[in-house]
Amino acid sequence: MSALTQSLAPCVLGLALSACAFIPATYPRLLEARDSYDALVRDPEITRLAPRECAVAKQALADAETARNTLDDSAVVDHLSYVAKQRGAIAREAANAAKVSL
Repeated sequence: MSALTQSLAPCVLGLALSACAFIPATYPRLLEARDSYDALVRDPEITRLAPRECAVAKQALADAETARNTLDDSAVVDHLSYVAKQRGAIAREAANAAKVSL
């Protein structure tokens, strides 16, 4: 190895390791969205009365998890997690509206 390579190797390694420090260990909004979706699908009445809205909530959660898995910007993951949680709320309200109209 040349002297330049030997002096740059620790710098490159340090930069690579410090980049990992910027990746959040957890995403609280994603965890909230996942918990919200899990509660949604555990309620058979909601899944029966609002199946389309539940499917949209499921896809929104999948989008947020894909963003997290591909190490997308944490702001993007948070935004998509928020959208997923709101889609779950919409499914609940759609089920409530369908229940009232029965």
